[in-house]
Amino acid sequence: MKLTLEYGIDLGTTNSAIALQTSDKPSLLPDADGEDILPSIVHVSTTGEILIGNVAKSLADTDPENTKAEFKRLMGTSEVFHFPRSGKTYLPEELSAFVLQNLIARTQGLHSGEPVRAAVITIPAMFQLPQNDATRKAAQLAGIEHAILLQEPIAAAVAHASATLKNEGNWLIYDLGGGTFDVSLVRSKAGRLQVLDHDGDNQLGGKDLDRMVVNEIARQIREQWGIDDLQRSNPTYRQLFAQLKLAAEKARIELSAREQTRLLIDMSKLSGKGFFETTLVREQLEQIIEPTIQRSIRLCKKVLEKNNLYPHELNGIVLVGGPTLTPCLPTMLEQGIGAEARHVMNPISIVAYGAAVYASTQKLPDHLRGKSVERNPVFPEAATIDLQLNYEPMTTNPRPFLAGRVAQVPPGVPTPKSVRAERLDGGFDTGLTDFNSSGAFMLGLILRPNALNTFRLHLSGGVGIPSLEASPAEFTILHGLSVGQPPLSQSVGIMLADNTVAWYIRKGAALPAEKTLSLHTNVTLKEGQSGEAVHVPLVQGESERADRNKTIGVLKIYAEHIRHDLPLGSEVQVTLSVDAFSQTLARAYVPALDQWFEDIVRFDIEIKKPVEMTASLAQQNNRLAELEALAAQLSGEEPEEGSDTGSPEQDERLAQIEDLINEDDTDSRLIAEKLIREMTDELDHREDATKTEKMALTFREQTEWIEKDLKQAMTSNQWREAQALKKNTTRP
Repeated sequence: MKLTLEYGIDLGTTNSAIALQTSDKPSLLPDADGEDILPSIVHVSTTGEILIGNVAKSLADTDPENTKAEFKRLMGTSEVFHFPRSGKTYLPEELSAFVLQNLIARTQGLHSGEPVRAAVITIPAMFQLPQNDATRKAAQLAGIEHAILLQEPIAAAVAHASATLKNEGNWLIYDLGGGTFDVSLVRSKAGRLQVLDHDGDNQLGGKDLDRMVVNEIARQIREQWGIDDLQRSNPTYRQLFAQLKLAAEKARIELSAREQTRLLIDMSKLSGKGFFETTLVREQLEQIIEPTIQRSIRLCKKVLEKNNLYPHELNGIVLVGGPTLTPCLPTMLEQGIGAEARHVMNPISIVAYGAAVYASTQKLPDHLRGKSVERNPVFPEAATIDLQLNYEPMTTNPRPFLAGRVAQVPPGVPTPKSVRAERLDGGFDTGLTDFNSSGAFMLGLILRPNALNTFRLHLSGGVGIPSLEASPAEFTILHGLSVGQPPLSQSVGIMLADNTVAWYIRKGAALPAEKTLSLHTNVTLKEGQSGEAVHVPLVQGESERADRNKTIGVLKIYAEHIRHDLPLGSEVQVTLSVDAFSQTLARAYVPALDQWFEDIVRFDIEIKKPVEMTASLAQQNNRLAELEALAAQLSGEEPEEGSDTGSPEQDERLAQIEDLINEDDTDSRLIAEKLIREMTDELDHREDATKTEKMALTFREQTEWIEKDLKQAMTSNQWREAQALKKNTTRP
């Protein structure tokens, strides 16, 4: 009977995998066809049959409406995926559950037919709380009762550290997946891993590189064949764009090993002109994706600057994710950041490997630990003797201790007198150690270096009494590595009425973390009335202006649950906690009622409507024009009437956002909203700087006016003395 989770799952946007940690190293579990990587794609047939992986992928270009991919990017939203042939609809977490079930099926036969009910599942470091919550729901739907969520860069760092002896120092984990990008600054010292900082973008990944390639192919088709209305937003070309996406992904992967590739697009159903053919060379691909890669480089440099680190202080950049196999990427990173970028392991499997290593150190909850089916013939009706064990599952100490005590002895079974631990490789045995009068014991262990050590416990009831069964019977300790507390990747707070934020937990806080804030009701509440007694928007981000952050849900207390009337201004103490595995809980206490309200958080990532985003974009564009005009005024240059104050880069960004808004696609709207939020934040900073500059100019002008009046009122000697005094008081 195992005491730890064992299985690590990389639930990816494009591909997923499950890995098992053995005594020596982790390994991916293959399907019946020997494939160990599972495309995260779901197809629903006319009869409602669910097809997963490569089978579903083969139907993506011929039946795109009933084949869904990249749903991970919409986890935590209320987006519904429709499968018109069957009439079925599924949420993103339900589709993810199908992928998880397919992976779990690969474990059959490894545990005497018992299903896997616990696993480590990786998540992007920049996933917001609703996305983490949705991932945990997907696990529950798949039958995983206990899911530990591990940030993908931490999993990659664990795999890197466990596979490489020379891993001391500072590292950047550059994780470019199919749908998300994370960069983490990791420090390794004496085998202890500590994540110092995170940043990233949940709408930047291989999907976005493919989008750029698709845009280029579509541009060529429009120009060569004169199809002016060839746009993503046009439903006529939905199937064609699905075909272009597959072709773009295939071309990007092929160009990892070849200098050029040929694309052949069947246009016969749309234009009657047969096939569109074009050649894409590696250099052309590099030019297409370069702006997107530069976005990731800026985030890397931001992390280094924030932590006062220079590139030469890095030991290197660890590349994670399939898109990092793009040949130009390491060179672009080395030139843009100034540190060596390399693959220390297979970038597609490194996250699953790290998840499995980490899983091997995480204890199973008591209710999931099975009992041994073997019975001692002397005590045929007896259950095992329950032990409570205390030890470090991950350690750099080669000689750690195991502490334990007897928790329960079944009726009719002798109380154990002594215990010993045997390392299963046969290299070490503690020998028998007696329990003390309180039923406790302590054993000194010796570990194999840089390896997963599995020990079996043996109990003795004394002379003439056969061996007794212990539960747990085995435990594991990983030597050579330990992981510090993970930091929160984005600050969490509540939106107040004046558009400020009351922060619960700030970015970088070590998890687990908890905080209580006191709120007050803004209406009088009557017992038995309907509606909400408390409705507070929950936001995640870093801006002190609440509306500049992402709304991720609400804290709600329903009025019908209150015990008696509650006057206006009554105090409500709301506690929010985030554990080490990103599980979030919120509860409230109302002193006037002496009443607790549990589970009051309701997650739902806000998705703005196109008309709202268009209005917001127009507002920011107007702000930009005003700032440009004010900057010109402050510099003494008046722009000519009717002149364009925007730069080509600004115009290009505005056009990109407008195109994304016009696409009938939730993911595109999320990207557009993020870009608008970034633009708004930039304008906020420019506005503050311009206001400061304007105040300084006004101060200088007023000072000049005052000095002019003083000069007229003073004698020449008084003026000379005043100038000398001014010079002395303003000297640096």
